[in-house]
Amino acid sequence: MIRFCDTEVFNIIENSTSREDLDVCRCSDKLILSKDFWQEARAYFELYPKAFVPVVDRKGKMKGFAYDDAPGYYYIEDGLKLMKKKEAQAYFLEKYRQVQMIVIMDLNELAWNCYSVFSEMGYDICVIGEKWEWFGIKNKNNYLDYPDHAKFYIYAEGTAFTRIEEGGSHVRFKKVQNSFAFVTDFNQEMMKLAYQREINKMLDKGISVCECLVPDIAEKKTELEQLCCRKRVSLEMYCDKFCENKAEMESYIFEMYGEKNVKAILDEGGCLTGGKGRYVPIGDLLGQTASNVSYVKRIYLIGPCIADGYGCTADDSLRGQLQKLVDEFGYQVIALLIESHKWDKWKENIKKIPIRSKDIVLIINERKWFPAGKSSCKTIDLSPLYNNENRKSIFCGMTLHTNPEGNRIISEKIYECFLRQEILDLSQKQENVFLQKGELLQKDTINDIIDYTAKIKRLTISREEHCKVGAIVMNCNPFTYGHKYLIEYAARNVDFLYIFVVEENRSFFEFQDRFWMVQEGTKELSNVAVVPSGSWVLSYKTMPVYFEKEYQQDIKVDAYMDLEIFCRYIAPPLGIGTRFVGEEPCDFVTQQYNRQMEKVLGDFGIAFKEIPRIQMKNKIISASYVRQCMMNGKWEEIQDFIPKESYQICLKYQNKISKL
Repeated sequence: MIRFCDTEVFNIIENSTSREDLDVCRCSDKLILSKDFWQEARAYFELYPKAFVPVVDRKGKMKGFAYDDAPGYYYIEDGLKLMKKKEAQAYFLEKYRQVQMIVIMDLNELAWNCYSVFSEMGYDICVIGEKWEWFGIKNKNNYLDYPDHAKFYIYAEGTAFTRIEEGGSHVRFKKVQNSFAFVTDFNQEMMKLAYQREINKMLDKGISVCECLVPDIAEKKTELEQLCCRKRVSLEMYCDKFCENKAEMESYIFEMYGEKNVKAILDEGGCLTGGKGRYVPIGDLLGQTASNVSYVKRIYLIGPCIADGYGCTADDSLRGQLQKLVDEFGYQVIALLIESHKWDKWKENIKKIPIRSKDIVLIINERKWFPAGKSSCKTIDLSPLYNNENRKSIFCGMTLHTNPEGNRIISEKIYECFLRQEILDLSQKQENVFLQKGELLQKDTINDIIDYTAKIKRLTISREEHCKVGAIVMNCNPFTYGHKYLIEYAARNVDFLYIFVVEENRSFFEFQDRFWMVQEGTKELSNVAVVPSGSWVLSYKTMPVYFEKEYQQDIKVDAYMDLEIFCRYIAPPLGIGTRFVGEEPCDFVTQQYNRQMEKVLGDFGIAFKEIPRIQMKNKIISASYVRQCMMNGKWEEIQDFIPKESYQICLKYQNKISKL
């Protein structure tokens, strides 16, 4: 937060400070009062956070000094941004119906933002203090027109009473969070409303939800925890390049989080939360990195720092500790960061989570948002873990900033008190159906898919708008008479048919050759369009195991990601109502894919048609058998299974075979 000092004031902190000790070495710089002052000042202090810089008017006359009182105001800054939302403003106007005038005493950056917010809400505003005149804003003469109960006071720089109440002195230039407490209090009310509304909706749908409550304040702290609080030790400050006592702080940080762990998170991602691939943002479930195994069932761990893995590597984070406990049940734990003071993010993002009937939602925070007995939401109180006199140190500074030991005991508590039995109960459900479809992908990715489907539509401009549309997704490695039979069957049963040829170049035959074979093999069919599958239809991003099946036939397949992307984002804009597949008696991976496809397509109202394979010379026609014959030099035999155009392509790969 940017604050001001008068030209006569140089002692801005409680302890005695001489003029020479201030960072006046930058006094050759200055900030000019203008409509862009706050943005320019913010940019300046990002470069020089310790600066104490003159403020001048357009004529160059000195008005005062500005400095950045940086720590501790982001909750208020975020809260003021949220108060600009129409929903918040409507609630504020209703809550404070008696208020007709806002009175703001003194000026700093937060006071300026308050002025902006309340002006937008239509309040009459009275400002007091000469610094407002620096910006051309003068006090109105109608202060006495309103009774006291109709005025809402904001003391931007605090009052002597509040300073004494906090145990401080009468020194004016101290932290002033309490002056804007109404912002955070109001924001918490908005969060409570959003939380109760969205969680009740989830409970009404039958979703398994559990609150895991961390105490706001630990009543009993270990010696190390007390020491870290007293010396204001925190991982953020230790990682801050401007930290002045890094050497002293290092020993406490290493003892709390472990030297190896701290160095690992800094090396891994240069951030405080375990580096690369640790948690999955809401609306982007691609690229899950818990392991190479795919999971059908998920546990969503939702919350602020502790859910985000603050101060810990992936394995030591709460998500990582929970994953070790539930891995054997086929669950994947996905951490979703939603800060507890950002009610808008909670409201928007909680709806984006795709949740099935066997999934579990864990919400971890410091507050019980539901009054006792007012909700069926299950609750785990984690306070006893924090107040155990015999425990090790488990957090630094804030109870949500847990270390590996804290994450371990919390994960075990959640598992023993809730997860283990809940997983067993949910396993009795026969089907794993959608209870909340949500969003799988982030906006940028969705826009990429929109561009892709728009391009496909342009390529098939001749297609009638309201006809019956079908689709087949094929690798055609190579194109066989079996593929041709399936396409001809599907083409007879729809008005228009899309053939998506897998574009990923991870097969024996190159994409351009596979694509050409399909085009040549279907050129006589007027209602068929052969198109590339792009990055989102059966690709390595959406289903990596498909491209490793020749080496991992016994692996358990999770095709839900690939299939849900097709059903949500590909089929609707192209009008696809039916998807055709060939029966798969031999390929175990494709068998699983087909069974999951049948289920997921049904969830989205898309018909699933499985066609029996045709045989030739008592053998099922398959691309894998053709490749096997090629490897064994049985060139004459494969001519019975593939069109002549495919045979020409196969001959091109003789050199490749000889090198294998």
